[in-house]
Amino acid sequence: MLVFTKNQIQALTNEQIQALTSEQIKELSAEQIQALTNQQITAFTKIQIPTFTTKQIKNLWWYQIQSFTEKQIQAFTKNQIQALTNEQIPALTSEQIQTLTLLQTQSFLPLQITWFTEKQIAAFFWPYQIQGFTEEQIKNFWPQQC
Repeated sequence: MLVFTKNQIQALTNEQIQALTSEQIKELSAEQIQALTNQQITAFTKIQIPTFTTKQIKNLWWYQIQSFTEKQIQAFTKNQIQALTNEQIPALTSEQIQTLTLLQTQSFLPLQITWFTEKQIAAFFWPYQIQGFTEEQIKNFWPQQC
């Protein structure tokens, strides 16, 4: 397990972040995950992103979620998408939403659909995204979201 303190985590360079192994990433504690700076978040490669556990995803601050690049968002797994919280989903940017794949769009839990803002719903503009919503997801849109 990595025993770095918050200050030590924040001192890691982009190159050091990119050198972390899958095993090391999986061992990061909630405090270590929350200590990552926005710049460090963007340093993770799309190969490293799927190694984050669902618990780690849930522990990210909303502003850390906004730091993920579009390529990083595309690397999120179904379980990671389903781990996003009611504070994290409203933090997703329009650009992040527009890069979601069909499988990622279908991965959102029905309850998570209720957490999208009107602006975010408007960002789902690719036909495959709209057509990809399941019946259960559609039933959970609020009238003001449609």
